[in-house]
This record gives sequence, C-alpha cells and structure tokens, in this order.
Amino acid sequence: MISAFEVAFFGGNRPEGANNNCHVLNLLTNSWSIVNLQSTIEAENMVRDDHNAVQLEQGSWMCFGGYVNGTRVNELLTFESTGSGINVKMVAGGEDQSGPSCRAGSSLVSHDSNVLMFGGQEDDNKKMNDVWKFDINASCWSKVDIDSDSYCP
Repeated sequence: MISAFEVAFFGGNRPEGANNNCHVLNLLTNSWSIVNLQSTIEAENMVRDDHNAVQLEQGSWMCFGGYVNGTRVNELLTFESTGSGINVKMVAGGEDQSGPSCRAGSSLVSHDSNVLMFGGQEDDNKKMNDVWKFDINASCWSKVDIDSDSYCP
C-alpha cells in the first residue's frame, strides 16, 4: 500500500517480457498509473519476475529474489514512497552472499522489525523449505533453525 487507497505492483511479466515498472492501482477511481522509480540500481537489473513482496508500513515494502534477465537472484530491495516517486535500494544480496541462496517463488511475511522468508526454488529447480529472517534495523539475514522433529511443509 502506498496510501489508504493506493496499491503498488512492481515488475512481473508482460507479453514483451519482464518489466521494471511500478504500477499503482487507485482503489477509489479503479484506475492505473505508473510511478517513477528512483534508484542507483541500473534499469536492466531492476527488471524482474517471479519475485515476492511484503508491506512494511504504509508507503514502504520489500521485494526478494525472482528472475533478473533469466537468472534467479537473492537481492532484497526496499521501496519507499516519497510523494514524487518511489526510492528503491538494494539492502542485501547481490555480491553479499551471507543470506539465502538465489531463488524465485518464495514467501515473505513481516513481523515487528523482521521479514521472514520461506521456501522457493533454486536455479537447479530444487524446492527449498528453509526459513530466513531479515532484521530490518540491523540490515542482516540469519537462518532460522527449525526443530527437525517438527512438521515441515
């Protein structure tokens, strides 16, 4: 949510391929617009699909992984609405390999000042069932150790 009546959708596939547009749906007028993205990330590296997103607070969200130019990535991006557009920053992943492996199709949820990620699929199509936690304040990933005797989805 960008506001109480605007929802943002980033990237995805179109008939001509993946894109890096941020589309906003106004829930009052049921109309679409494209919002300007401001980032130091090169445009061709913003294009992605099969990623996931989670809302942090009104006007900001995070996006993890997916495909960039046909390759799975482990990048964690933040999106913050500024009024004149949306600032995008890479906060983890890429050259920093201290977090989860590159993957697409995982699930994200936010809780307090953390983002939790579950599963996904690696480059060799291996299905993952691991859990990772990103501490927003410390800006770091840690693997969550799950009791091996407990149920695993």
